[in-house]
Amino acid sequence: MKKKLSLLTFGALVALTVTGCNHGNGQTSSSGSSSISTSPTVNTVNETVPLVLSTAEFDGVFSPFFSTNSADSSIVGLTQIGMIGNNSAGEPIVGENEDVVVLDYSEETRDATDDDKAIGASEDKVTEYKFVLKNNIKYSNGSALSIKDVLFNLYVYLDPSYNGSSTIYSTDIVGLKRYRTQTASEKEQEGFKTRFQVAAQGRIDQLTSLSDQIIKDHSSEILTETSFLDYLTTSVNANPTTYGNVLGDYNKALSLFSEELNSDYTNAIDTATDISFTKKGDEDNLIKPFETNMEAFLYNEGYISFNKDTGEITATYGEYTDARTWTKEQCIQYVYADKVPYSISEIVSYWAAADNLFDYIVADEMEKYFNDQKNQGNGLTYKNISGITFANKDEAVTVNGKTYEKPTYDSTGALVSGNEVLSIKINGVDPKAIWNFAFTVAPMYYYSDQEHIEKFDFESNFGVEYMSQTFLNNVVNAANKVGLPVGAGPYQASKASGGTTNVTSSDFADKGVVYYERNENFHLGKPKIKSIRYQVTPANSMVTVLQTGEVDFVEPNAKPKTVEVLNGLENVTSQRVKTAGYGYIGINAGEIQDLEVRQAIMHAISVDEVVGYYGTMAEPVYRSMSRTSWAYPKDAELYYAYDSTGATSARLVADAGYTLGSDGVLQKDGKKLKYTFTIAGEDKDHPAWDALYHAAEVLNRIGFQITVTTDARALSKLSVGGLQVWAAAWGSTIDPDMYQVYHKDSTATSVLNWGYKKIAANPNNYPRETEIIAELSQVIDDARSVTDQPTRTNYYAHALDLVMDLAVELPTYQRDDLFAYNNKKIDSTSLTPAKELSPYKGLLSEIWNVSLNANYR
Repeated sequence: MKKKLSLLTFGALVALTVTGCNHGNGQTSSSGSSSISTSPTVNTVNETVPLVLSTAEFDGVFSPFFSTNSADSSIVGLTQIGMIGNNSAGEPIVGENEDVVVLDYSEETRDATDDDKAIGASEDKVTEYKFVLKNNIKYSNGSALSIKDVLFNLYVYLDPSYNGSSTIYSTDIVGLKRYRTQTASEKEQEGFKTRFQVAAQGRIDQLTSLSDQIIKDHSSEILTETSFLDYLTTSVNANPTTYGNVLGDYNKALSLFSEELNSDYTNAIDTATDISFTKKGDEDNLIKPFETNMEAFLYNEGYISFNKDTGEITATYGEYTDARTWTKEQCIQYVYADKVPYSISEIVSYWAAADNLFDYIVADEMEKYFNDQKNQGNGLTYKNISGITFANKDEAVTVNGKTYEKPTYDSTGALVSGNEVLSIKINGVDPKAIWNFAFTVAPMYYYSDQEHIEKFDFESNFGVEYMSQTFLNNVVNAANKVGLPVGAGPYQASKASGGTTNVTSSDFADKGVVYYERNENFHLGKPKIKSIRYQVTPANSMVTVLQTGEVDFVEPNAKPKTVEVLNGLENVTSQRVKTAGYGYIGINAGEIQDLEVRQAIMHAISVDEVVGYYGTMAEPVYRSMSRTSWAYPKDAELYYAYDSTGATSARLVADAGYTLGSDGVLQKDGKKLKYTFTIAGEDKDHPAWDALYHAAEVLNRIGFQITVTTDARALSKLSVGGLQVWAAAWGSTIDPDMYQVYHKDSTATSVLNWGYKKIAANPNNYPRETEIIAELSQVIDDARSVTDQPTRTNYYAHALDLVMDLAVELPTYQRDDLFAYNNKKIDSTSLTPAKELSPYKGLLSEIWNVSLNANYR
């Protein structure tokens, strides 16, 4: 169940990701529905008029390796091609006429041989996948896609330092664990990362203890950032063996803290008028005192307070309105100066910068360890993943009864004849494995560098620097690449004025519009439409921009009123498809530690009110899985009953030890129940707005202090665990596997949403959560160890109940995707036929065959 975050329309965006990012996976048979693009006569409209598609707000992470939300992934997807695809039934497909890399493949489970065990097979059975690669695919620059590119992508995804959303590493590939840990000991493999996490915590403890000691020793002085650094440097120089990392960690912590404050200020922009209060006894009268970004920022940081009993607003710097004349820099400096140097321990323990510092140090410790390994003797003990091989590199192999000879190459290394065959062996069976092998194949020439490409040897060098954050950040995810995707998909990045040469990321995405031109080298034939654009379109403007002709294809919310309006428009066709995904409200346990408080919030939210936004075009979903999945528990019922009186919520927080403070806000040990509920996107026209607004009213009456706001950057914040309570949606792929989003060992950004990192770092503060996550992870593993659907369904029913017990995600609605387009401009016969539409195949699934009407003017 690989998920992508979305503002609202996740299934539609998944369906529109026509190449690569959200493809399903393959069998040896072809669907027969795809076709090579042919154009016997020139359609001048296709050559001169762009097709304009709507998109939600994007983050600009247009990397096939690191995009995390569906808008970014859809934008990347037009430029990419995946190993394997899927048809409308969610069945895997490969073949000559499919927009995939693989021509044919086989899957065989057998007893492990001595040869298998010699290369690291750890179970009695192994499953071997053989993938025959097509030999006619070219990237947009004209260079051939080869097995080198396939291996490069695999070694990026499987590198120990990779921290993107792909979880290919969760597949038990033969030899993978010992490659990632450089040890054959299963015991050492099991707890491998723990040693680095312990070391990282030790370094942070050294920084906090030394900082606290300096503050104590110099209590008679007023320390400045400069004088504190001088004392810190003196202490480190006096004991370099113990404190050798302290200065570097201190400087990194301040850098991360500064970044966090700047991010917090950006997040506060245009939210001032959304912040409201009610005085005790006068709850019907909303007080909205703030007018500026500065006030919103300082309130969020805790420097402005509201007293519920008296209705008084106070600030630590004088009158709260004084900040209205400040600059952004003054606001940030005020907070920074208040915390540095006297609150260093707080910064590296409780702020978001603490999580980022911890991750940085863990990666640093791992990189040091592996560098030591590389620098000893002959380098790495395990130089490759033994279960991944170029199967016919040296001799012929047979796939589905057909023999593929050793390929031949010219003097430059270019393929002359034959097909390259990739073999991947896994331990035992894994029904999710084939899905994990459906990754997009991005070009090594672009995402690696010359030094590593020249070293490529199929033995120990695959275009990737092993365990190097520097390589991933500065090469694969370099600033000039992350905003400019390159691949072998049907379209490539272009400029607004046209042309695909010397395109920069600012050319590609400019003022909310993303520009493409056809990839003339696309292997299924030249796409019919020359130019395509994605244009950011607010949800409440979808119908309007379609009417005015500003956008040609939109995905409005599937509400009865919207459908009625669309049906009444001339030259507009609309189509509904069941969504492969669901809406939810999330709660970050890293920000809201007490389980009872999270449960209290859930009891204050009306799922029916969220569903009601869509009228008859949605139904409630009671577990964290799309109802379109075969694994959704059909007898599931509402887990957290709505209580509009607040009595249930009040009892739960009282059980957790919270009492009303002098300001009328519930608190415990100095910690107040003051939270922000965030709607992902800029519009209050959102299915969860009313439900969250009313939940805030319920909770504020019993002593919470809740603010409800919209935020266009919400999904970006989620990718780093930066929200407390939020409403968004998940888009799901076909297999129901839950590893990426809920497993304790997942390194995807998804787990940051729930606060997993903080839970893992502080198990004593989260005993119940730690126990639930451990059991949940084991059930997820169990569900991947069998292929029988009824057995897997039972496992997932249990796993989904555990997610509800954790109280981090309240699933809300299952709805339809709604597509609408200008039929005067778009040739309806070039879209996916209605009978083939499904949650897994949208109207634009074969975008290269979509055409504009030749008589459009």
